[in-house]
Amino acid sequence: MFGRHTVLRTGQHMPLLGLGCSRMDGEELSAAINAALDAGYRLVDTAYVYGNEGVVGKALHRWLERTGTPREDVFVVTKLPSIGMHAGGPEKFLKKSLDQLRLDYVDLYLVHTPFGYKAESDTDIFPRDDKGRPCMDYATDIISVWKEMEKVAKAGLAKNIGVSNFNIKQMRKVIANATILPAVLQVELNLYLQQPQVQEYCREQNIVITAYAPFASPGRFNSPCDGDGGCGWVLEDPVARLVAENHSVTPAQVLLRFLVQQNIATIPKSVNPTRIAQNFDIWGFKLTETEMEALKSRDKGEAGRRFGTYFSSFFKCFINLLSKINGREPFAAVEADSEAGYRCVDTACHYLNEAQVGEGMQRCGGAAKRAKAKADQKVLQKLRNIYELTSDKNNSPATDDKEKYDSNRSDVCQPSAGDSSQLVVSAEACSSHDECANRSQQQPWRLASEYFRRTSLQYNQAWCVTGRV
Repeated sequence: MFGRHTVLRTGQHMPLLGLGCSRMDGEELSAAINAALDAGYRLVDTAYVYGNEGVVGKALHRWLERTGTPREDVFVVTKLPSIGMHAGGPEKFLKKSLDQLRLDYVDLYLVHTPFGYKAESDTDIFPRDDKGRPCMDYATDIISVWKEMEKVAKAGLAKNIGVSNFNIKQMRKVIANATILPAVLQVELNLYLQQPQVQEYCREQNIVITAYAPFASPGRFNSPCDGDGGCGWVLEDPVARLVAENHSVTPAQVLLRFLVQQNIATIPKSVNPTRIAQNFDIWGFKLTETEMEALKSRDKGEAGRRFGTYFSSFFKCFINLLSKINGREPFAAVEADSEAGYRCVDTACHYLNEAQVGEGMQRCGGAAKRAKAKADQKVLQKLRNIYELTSDKNNSPATDDKEKYDSNRSDVCQPSAGDSSQLVVSAEACSSHDECANRSQQQPWRLASEYFRRTSLQYNQAWCVTGRV
């Protein structure tokens, strides 16, 4: 009755409704895929980190053989793991995924997260150190990763490429430096977390949104919602239930129809054959404008985010290099980045800017947001030259001790004899990025200015942050 596909910027048609395969495996997943494909689904969404691509590939291969359906009639999505966010990573991990999926190409390959992990093996998808902390790769450059994604697209391994869990600021960076633009953004989106700004931005950029957790993952969390005040189960929403009664359908069908009617693709997850079929049966009715507006009014913003705690800790955990930037600049940087979604700030006592960083954190988002921002913002502070995480701020020199501290800085920053585990850090302003690059070729320094430039676009001047190991 109504369109079941959307058109990507490549011209390929993508189904608006697919089967999500996260946290499913074995016979349960195989049966769900068969039930979905038999019911009419033509999109299957998986990922390397789900650890089930082999099951997906086997089930898909058997179904195609059994039904005689051409491969090109099924739209297959998988994703680059966070441990593959480096040079050669996208090609390496996509080839691994293709081998498991028994395919020559995928229809859509997504960067799963905007951050990277450091892992010792390809099976360690969520690496942690001996203290249980995530092994974050703070050198991750999403622009360089995107260039690697473009290579797999040009090689024909992926017909379309896109991103997942990126915010608007991160997408702008990718788009500003892309040769092949992202076709899809996959994010958490449902009745209680509608993300209107993200929707508007993607419409402007001709990027299709795929909404995961369209029912707000009721089986994943114990509490009704992450956020202040709670928001109840989305499937129990009174407006959704009333609309469902008007059309003699289920609330789940209303929630899915609400998304696809806005040209938002979605990937509900279920292992129940009856529910799988019900979820697909949304094409025989259409929501009225009044019903659409009533449902849009149910948006609860960040209070409706189900994956908020995890993303605040890791998905939005990017380091801002603030060394040697003092005065009002750290304040402006922290305030701007906090508003953009960053939840991790890096500083150190010898940067001499902790007061400004603290002021930025206190004022980020204004008084109305201060309590929430303080609760979910993480601070990394180094003990002078030693790379150690601490919350002890008593080691920071007072502002009026700056001159005395600078006079002793050479003693503080020099590593002890034979100790290569410490890093001598220096920073100096450069008139251009090219000047930084030239200097890095002449001296045995590790250049971090490129990463700094990409994570702090509000600065007009590039900074060389270099270190000798």
